[in-house]
Amino acid sequence: MRIRPSLLLAPVVMAASLFVATPRSAQASDGMTESGVTTYEINPSTNVIQVTVRISVTNTSPSQTTSGGLIYYFWNSTSIIVPVSAGPVSATSDAGSVSQSIDKSGQYYKVVKLSYPSVYYNQTRVVTASYAIPAAPGATGGFRAGSAYASLCAIGNGQDTGSVSVVVPDGFDLQVLDGDTVTRTSDLEGKQTFSSGEIPTPKQFYSCVEATRAAELIHTAVTAGDQTFDLRSWPEDTSWSLTIRDELAGSVKSLEDLSGLKMPGKTIGILESGGGLQDQGISYDPTRMMIGLPETSTQSDLTHALAHIWFNSGLLKDRWTSEGLARYAESAAGPGNYTPCGAPGAYPGSGLANLATWQSLTYDTALQESNVAAWQADAACYFFTTVAGAIGPDRFKAVIAAIASGETAYPDTKSAAGSKPVTAMQVLDLFDELGMVPAGIANLDQAQTILSTWGAFDAATLTARSSSRSTYHALIATAGGWNLPVAVRESMAAWDFPAADKEMAVAGQILALRDQIARTLPSLSLDGTAIEKQFEAAATAADLDDLLTLTKKAVDAAAKIDNATRLHSAGTNPLQAIGLLGADLDGTLNRARSDLQAGKPDSAASEAQAASDQVNGSSTQGLLRIGAAIVILAGLLLAILWQARRRRRQAVALALAEIGATMAPDESVAVPAQLEAAAEPAVPAQPKISEPPAG
Repeated sequence: MRIRPSLLLAPVVMAASLFVATPRSAQASDGMTESGVTTYEINPSTNVIQVTVRISVTNTSPSQTTSGGLIYYFWNSTSIIVPVSAGPVSATSDAGSVSQSIDKSGQYYKVVKLSYPSVYYNQTRVVTASYAIPAAPGATGGFRAGSAYASLCAIGNGQDTGSVSVVVPDGFDLQVLDGDTVTRTSDLEGKQTFSSGEIPTPKQFYSCVEATRAAELIHTAVTAGDQTFDLRSWPEDTSWSLTIRDELAGSVKSLEDLSGLKMPGKTIGILESGGGLQDQGISYDPTRMMIGLPETSTQSDLTHALAHIWFNSGLLKDRWTSEGLARYAESAAGPGNYTPCGAPGAYPGSGLANLATWQSLTYDTALQESNVAAWQADAACYFFTTVAGAIGPDRFKAVIAAIASGETAYPDTKSAAGSKPVTAMQVLDLFDELGMVPAGIANLDQAQTILSTWGAFDAATLTARSSSRSTYHALIATAGGWNLPVAVRESMAAWDFPAADKEMAVAGQILALRDQIARTLPSLSLDGTAIEKQFEAAATAADLDDLLTLTKKAVDAAAKIDNATRLHSAGTNPLQAIGLLGADLDGTLNRARSDLQAGKPDSAASEAQAASDQVNGSSTQGLLRIGAAIVILAGLLLAILWQARRRRRQAVALALAEIGATMAPDESVAVPAQLEAAAEPAVPAQPKISEPPAG
């Protein structure tokens, strides 16, 4: 930030201090009342501001008779404060001439003493002083009075009471930029009067105002790259628009090359302004797409102003980030060689540095506060200069693109869905995760260390962030190709580090169990499975706890699958082989693996156990099967024998029937003994049972 005493930057407090330091002979309590009416009138036709000061002095101190004679009380001087850039002061009174002298002088204001004919008891003296302030473009002192733009700081006069008025032509819109309020009290004969009303301490009053008449601005259309601009300059200042026109193309291109962003399109207005206290007198209104650029601006100022088209309160929540990026852009993309922002040096304020609370300036800002404001701007620029240099131009563009999109460094989280304005936390995270880490910066704290003593963030918060980010990146390495859970990324993005630490502890347990499963079943991968998807999609701590329970079951299922696989692969003896006839162990184990990968550890464990039970019971099953086979074979053999005998009997009977059919009814046939024996089974002799002996 460069603070310069240009338009409207006249240090009126210094002027007031000059006034207060001027000695005076009496005040109202001493029997004298002094009232001052001060009027500032803007004259665009002559580019001057005409000032009239009318002071009324009333003596209320009666003469006193003493032993030494009659004492008369009178007053014969007053003082007014006048800008050093003003022309000669003309002063008269209602009772004769008025002489003047310089009582005190500063860099911007002087105190003019006016001596008038003495005013005695019950008398009132009216002294009128007038002077003109040159206010054309480029005039020293910061006052302006043009046909389209006017600016001034009005100061009160008079010791006891008074008023201050500002008179502007019709068509001007007046606003108070700083200091005390003036309101419109009349509109007569083509002039508007804005007045303070009666004020009790006029010498403590000041009001810095700006008056604009848009209809009188000169419009110049300019195209730079694909962006159109409307330059709106004062009619009295033709050089400003010519300078800006010639510099626009180069500034736009250099900024787009640096940031990787494109101008927003539509038409951006650039308004010649009187400047201001903040940010080199540059302003940007994103709602109106209007840049305010002082008449004395350089190409660096223009580059800085154009950078605010992106880096403004609409995109960036914290002032130090928007000002720091704009200053860096001015330095890196401005004319000439790249000039980095150096370290800001020792903090010039009292207490600890506080970058988060941006120092605003007013016309009564103390020197120390002005130095703090300059230090903050230098510090912010130094931070972005340092990290941009560390990550390189391509990664800088990637970070800026992410900022412009309202992203966080932790993807696929609710807070990364294009939220704006982007906080300083998001900015630091993006430069770290999208810039420093991919650039191979081993020290994860390098960026935040720069800010650690500047009050951009609470020191304890940065310590917690350092610890959590270390855990986070170690967990990324452990996870391999798996993304960390949404719950973890949400907590990290929100800087809720206690929650992130708890969630990462559970996630670490899940990954350890995953790796245990991989060691147990080297041929089975959980990559791309339902368990990985559940891990990555876990949005709450409860989701992670549920998945941890599920993964523990998966470990048990994997052990059972491994055991069943080992049993199956160990080979079988003949008895076991018979017991396993018809069993589809490969199919059962494949289903168990599929269920495990599908996140169904209960069914996987059940199937694996069933396979183990089949192998372990195969010997018994073999014996049972052999026994059953023997029984079946014996039955079959008996059945075969019985069937054979039955067939033989049938054959004999058939043969006999055939023989009998060829013989006479009374013929008999001798049956050979062997046929007879075959036809009739031998009946074993019955044992003879002896009667028991008598008696």
